[in-house]
Amino acid sequence: GGDDGALAGGYVSDRRLLRVRRLLQACAAAHGRGAVDAVDCAAVLPHTLWSEPAEVPRLAEWVEGAVVPDGGAAQLRYLLDSLADRLEDFVGSLEDEGTAAGEEAGAIAAEAEALAEAAEAAAAEMRGHAAAVAGSASHLFLERDAAIRLKQRLAPICAEREAALGEVAAAAAAMRDALRDGDVAAALRHA
Repeated sequence: GGDDGALAGGYVSDRRLLRVRRLLQACAAAHGRGAVDAVDCAAVLPHTLWSEPAEVPRLAEWVEGAVVPDGGAAQLRYLLDSLADRLEDFVGSLEDEGTAAGEEAGAIAAEAEALAEAAEAAAAEMRGHAAAVAGSASHLFLERDAAIRLKQRLAPICAEREAALGEVAAAAAAMRDALRDGDVAAALRHA
C-alpha cells in the first residue's frame, strides 16, 4: 500500500516501519532518553529490516554509513561565501556610488549572526552524535565487537563534521563582529 518504502534494495512495508519506529523509541527509553540517537539506529535497524538473514551485514554497513547526518557544513559554507560576495559588492557600491553604509552592513551582520547560530547549533547536534558514538560500548542492544567497529568508523566522521561546522560558525561570528565594529576589511578576511 501507499507509502511503502525501499531500503538498501529491499522492500520494507509501512507496518514494519511503524513497528521499527516503536522499537527504536523503546530502545531510547531503555537507555533513559526521550529521543532516538544514531547508535540506537545502528543497533536496531540491521536486525529489523532484513528479509533474509544474509542481508544483516549489508544492512549494518548501509545503516552505519547513513546514520550520522552531514550537518550541512557545505551548505552553510556556501551561504557564508555568498555573504562575503554580497559584502564585496557592497564595498564596491560604496566606492562607486557612495551608498548609505549603515543599513546594508547591519543587514549583512544580522545574516552573519544567524548563520553563526545555525552552524553552532549544527555543531552542537554533531557533538551529541559524537557522544552517543563514544558511549556505544554501553549500549544494551549492541554487541561489544559491533560497538567497537561503530566507534572506530563513526567517531572520526563526527569529529570531521563538527570541526567543519565549527569553522563556519567561527568565521561567520568573526564577520559579524567585524561588521559591528565597522571594520569591513576584517569582515572580508574572515569569510
